[in-house]
Amino acid sequence: MSSASRNEYTPENVSPPGASLADLLDERSLSQRELAKRMGRPTKTINEIIKGKTAITQDTALALELAVGVPASFWNAREARYREHLARAEQRQEMGLHADWVRLFPYAEMAALGWVAASSRVAEKAHELLKFFSIAKPEQWGEVYEQPTN
Repeated sequence: MSSASRNEYTPENVSPPGASLADLLDERSLSQRELAKRMGRPTKTINEIIKGKTAITQDTALALELAVGVPASFWNAREARYREHLARAEQRQEMGLHADWVRLFPYAEMAALGWVAASSRVAEKAHELLKFFSIAKPEQWGEVYEQPTN
């Protein structure tokens, strides 16, 4: 396993950036309706941001910066981390469906040689194999590695 992957912080749960916004509104005794008015946005939009249903766009981050005084860079970074977390969770779930593909490889031997990280979970094995072969999905393995030679 590489040192980069050993030191990577990947929490099990990440709250939506709206949770930070809700905390800020509570601290300032500011209602969602009042924030919406200050930003020129519908209250429903603010509520959906707080619930994590609506993403904070660049424009919204800039409006939040002016309305609540927290830099747009904070909101943008928080949103990016949250959306990445959701995408990784979805990817992990998808990886768990590739047991047949994982069984094509001598995984234990590959792990013993240090080519992939030792694991007993199908999703982790699939992820390690994708990294090893430098492909994004198992479907690409055949396209890249099963090409007939001329």
